Amino acid sequence: SSADSSDQNERVINFLNSDRQTVFNLSKPPLLRFNLIQLSQESYKFIASFHHIITDGWSFYSAFKQLLNYYDGINTDFESNTFYSEYIKSLPY
Repeated sequence: SSADSSDQNERVINFLNSDRQTVFNLSKPPLLRFNLIQLSQESYKFIASFHHIITDGWSFYSAFKQLLNYYDGINTDFESNTFYSEYIKSLPY
């Protein structure tokens, strides 16, 4: 129902606001947080929070896309997909 949907949206917004207030401490893990919120029997919201020192939006998207492809069985040989790893190796550090 729309009341359930409204309640779910409010819970997600409350969680996001709370998560944003949780400060990353660079001297202690985690610098990356994953949360999975179940909205219904078959519906979930995946939330990733990370300190900008860990990754930027483009890099995170690239790595996460590779992970989803592996999960979906599109790429069954995960190690052969070196695009993201080659990008990391190319960084000047």
